Amino acid sequence: MIIDLEKRKVLKDGTEIPLTTTEFEILYLLASHPERVYTYQQIYEAIWNEEYVCEKGSIMSYIQRLRKKIESDHRHPKYIENIRGIGYKFVGQQISRQ
Repeated sequence: MIIDLEKRKVLKDGTEIPLTTTEFEILYLLASHPERVYTYQQIYEAIWNEEYVCEKGSIMSYIQRLRKKIESDHRHPKYIENIRGIGYKFVGQQISRQ
């Protein structure tokens, strides 16, 4: 997978994956520091630039849609892992950021 910040594009196996602005921002945030766990609060405040008000549902919804787009099997994700009750992390080094 390639995330091109300058062009705001994501390519997987040479094919562009269309993402919304928010989906792209979440993916880029998580992939910027593989294996780092981001809390729901950290994700919310980084993406929406507002104080966190327990918006786990919105974040979970975006992650679910993002997984359907980037994962081979979104029910068994290999890129974005849920850390129950805490947040999410990007797994491994399978990404190249440009």
